[in-house]
Amino acid sequence: MAKKAPRPAMMANYYEKLTRIFLMSGNALYHAAAWGRYYAVITAMGGKSQEELRRLAGQVLVSALAVPVGSQTQDPEDGKVKNSRLTVLLGLPKAPTRRALLEDALSRNVLKLCPESIRELYNTLEVTFDPLSLCSSIAPIFTTLASDASYAQYLPLLQRALLSRLLSQLSQVYSSLNIAQLLELVAPLKDTAIEGSNAFGDEQVEAYIMGCARRRELHIRVNHAAGNITFADDAFAAIEDPSSSSMANIGAIQPSTSDLVRTRLSALATCLHNSIVTLYPLAQLTEEQQQERFAALVEAAKAERKALQLRRSIVARRRELLSELSVRKEREEASRRAEFNRREKEEASRRQAEEARRRDVERAKNEIEKIRTEEARKLAQSLKEKGSLKVDITEMENLSTDNIMRLQVEQLEKEKRELAEKTRIVSKRIDHIERAYRKEERPLLAKDYEQQQAEDKTAHEAAQKTRIESARLSHQQDLETKKRLSRMLDFYYTHREVLISKRSEEFAKRKEAAQRKIEEEKTKRRKAILKEREEERRRLEEEERVRREQEEEERRLEEEIRAEEERRAHEEEEVRLAAEAKKREEEEKVALLRKQREEERQAALEKARLQQQREEEAEARRLARAAEREKEKLQQTQPRANGFGRTTDGEVWRRPSARDVAPPTPTRAAAVLPPARSESPAPVPKFRPAAAAGAGWRAREAARKEGGGDVPSRPETPVSRPAPREETPAEDDGFQKVPAKNVWRPTRGRGRAL
Repeated sequence: MAKKAPRPAMMANYYEKLTRIFLMSGNALYHAAAWGRYYAVITAMGGKSQEELRRLAGQVLVSALAVPVGSQTQDPEDGKVKNSRLTVLLGLPKAPTRRALLEDALSRNVLKLCPESIRELYNTLEVTFDPLSLCSSIAPIFTTLASDASYAQYLPLLQRALLSRLLSQLSQVYSSLNIAQLLELVAPLKDTAIEGSNAFGDEQVEAYIMGCARRRELHIRVNHAAGNITFADDAFAAIEDPSSSSMANIGAIQPSTSDLVRTRLSALATCLHNSIVTLYPLAQLTEEQQQERFAALVEAAKAERKALQLRRSIVARRRELLSELSVRKEREEASRRAEFNRREKEEASRRQAEEARRRDVERAKNEIEKIRTEEARKLAQSLKEKGSLKVDITEMENLSTDNIMRLQVEQLEKEKRELAEKTRIVSKRIDHIERAYRKEERPLLAKDYEQQQAEDKTAHEAAQKTRIESARLSHQQDLETKKRLSRMLDFYYTHREVLISKRSEEFAKRKEAAQRKIEEEKTKRRKAILKEREEERRRLEEEERVRREQEEEERRLEEEIRAEEERRAHEEEEVRLAAEAKKREEEEKVALLRKQREEERQAALEKARLQQQREEEAEARRLARAAEREKEKLQQTQPRANGFGRTTDGEVWRRPSARDVAPPTPTRAAAVLPPARSESPAPVPKFRPAAAAGAGWRAREAARKEGGGDVPSRPETPVSRPAPREETPAEDDGFQKVPAKNVWRPTRGRGRAL
């Protein structure tokens, strides 16, 4: 909880005190854990001699070996809360175990530093497997440990650990064992004279075996009739946690039946897999296939890494937003609860104040009424006892306090008048008596004065005589004493001079000693004051240094907090900029998509318009062709040649040519062609054979309209080659007109005779 970590020396002192506490409480597991923590702190600090490190390493290893094997309680849930608290006291991430403590001790090179006896004890208990000679080989080690006071306290726990290890090894070797043989195995320890050797007695060993069976550390049965014990191996026993330190899973040299049952399916699966791999080996991939797969895996890993980074950033941002939202909600809820609680408290306090004020008013009213009633009753009782006024106590409820007070005032006035009258009568009587006394005393005062003077004079004279006589006698006694003492006056003066000289020397010595002592005390006091001033100066310097260190630490923490806040703000700004950039890209994509859709819509509209225009032109051309066919029908109904070379009008006969009889051949000009787009450039001129020959129906129709009469579709005189004629302008249907050339053309198939 402190801002600054405690010093290693303080933590070492803390763990050392914990070892003492756990040892006194009998908790061997946490005692060993405290020793391990203490050893870690001491080795990190340094400054210890090799002998001290050897003794400390031996202490750590012995305390770990002395931890009881297995659970010591029937219900493991009993001490879970207690163990969690003790774990927090030691600063451990989880509860310690015997195996974890031993592994931690070995990892810190404790086994090489500890004494030889401790090393032999560890090898005998944890490394070797010899149940028949285990007790005989460990007995001299126990004797050696008993001679050392620091290790002797662990002997009872080590004896229990030895019994557990002995039974565990025997259960792996034997299925049943005679009890007498077991007692013979532990006899070497029983015969030693060390303290606690009675733990290997018959009753103690049997009690320990029954305790192991009750705690289910060993599946064991005891048959007292046959005098043997049986180690049962349950194939379906509960599988224990491998990290625990029970007997069943420590130092096993062969698998148990439960292990075989538990691992049977996995062993079978492994065997079948190996068989399948042997029978059907996997096809070897070529170098190219391996490279392709490797490249695909690399690309997939990169993509997965990018997706994971993106997902992590999104999750982190969502977590931050959720945390901020939850913090905001918690703050709002806390403020709301605080406001509600404040209002409730104010309302409750107001109600309580009003209720208390109402109760106080009622109580005051009741007390006042009670006091008034009581005073009225007392007053009435006193008035009744005096007898001056008759008041009925039973009718006090009908009498008011004012009436009673009025009656009391009347009674007091009456008593006052009576008392004044009595006082006046008594004072008048006393005045008369005193006047009579003085009248009778006046003639006797002169006689009394004369008698008193005579008595005083006689007494004075007697006292004077007595004083003078006593002074005379005292003076005579003093003179006699002076005469008797004057003989030894010289001896007195001599003795006084001797005493004065001796006391002067003694006084001088004492004065010198006192002066010397004063100087010494002054020197000591001066040194003490200088030392106190130096300590005060050092203390102030130390406090100033600590204060400066604290200020520097606080400044560093503030700088770190500020840097962390700036980093978070920078990250938030980067996330915000990334989100804005992503949003802007999405908007640009949406705008581009909208623009493309608009262009596609415009293109579709233009295409529909062109299609409609083509349909209208096709419809116009269809109507024109229909009109032309009607006109041709009308022309066919007019007088024509009779088929024998002459007309009905008497013209010269000639054979009608095939061109005159054959219908006109349709040309490419009659095909419906789409017009060019308005925004596209002018189309490239194309070849139009029909327009070049001048045999199109549009040309004939145009010539007919210009001449005003019927134009013959064929020439009247047969010729071998059609003469060139001027082309009639025709409708531009998308083809370019090409001028006619004088080339030879076959007449076969053209409807013309040779």
